[in-house]
Amino acid sequence: MKRSYSIGRLLKYQSCEIKKSSDFKYLINLYNHSENLKKARFGKKCYSLLQKAGILPENLDRFYHFYKIPRHSFFPLFLKLKKEHIEKINFKRKEKSEYILKKMRQMPLNIQNFIKNLANYEKLLTGKNCPIWIECFYPKTKKKVNSYFNYSLLDWLKAVENYLQLLLKKFKKTDMRQIKRISAYFILDLPFSNNSIEQLKTNFRLLSKKYHPDHGGDPEVFKKIKDAFDFLIKEGIYLK
Repeated sequence: MKRSYSIGRLLKYQSCEIKKSSDFKYLINLYNHSENLKKARFGKKCYSLLQKAGILPENLDRFYHFYKIPRHSFFPLFLKLKKEHIEKINFKRKEKSEYILKKMRQMPLNIQNFIKNLANYEKLLTGKNCPIWIECFYPKTKKKVNSYFNYSLLDWLKAVENYLQLLLKKFKKTDMRQIKRISAYFILDLPFSNNSIEQLKTNFRLLSKKYHPDHGGDPEVFKKIKDAFDFLIKEGIYLK
């Protein structure tokens, strides 16, 4: 048996913002004073069209006829109110998306390159997109993207470790050596091309001095720097 929907249900499941408007209060008044609106029943497709404001004013006559809906001033007003609300939501989403993208592009270049390389690697695994990377690294809120600017090296490394665990669970063919190479470049603050053994050693010395526990540095970060350096030297893949 097909489920039927009512105008009362349509009004009930509107956002708080819509319900606060004077137009919505007028819609309630129209509904309460119309037996035809109270008795009206329609299917899921019609309900969806109304919720999405997917009916153009010039198509209202066909809408009434096709779905056997009573002609009433309620519908043009409801569709206008709903469309304005949807446009407002879409504008806010676009504004937020543009803000997040702008802030991501303002992050230090080494951070941008690092997380881009992780995304590119995941795309190789999936053949098209990077859902885990998006979940872990692409912020959904302005607050989150702003917090990235306060991340320490250790914060980023922990974020990567969490990402790798999720990646390993999802894709058994994950190349851990490749991931370690990408991480090592990031830890040692090196670009992903045109490097030399001299640059590797120079950066290692500078970072070791900065994070060495004897100089007040973080022992955990110092260990990661040493491990990254040893890995690249041992692999022999970095040297040119």
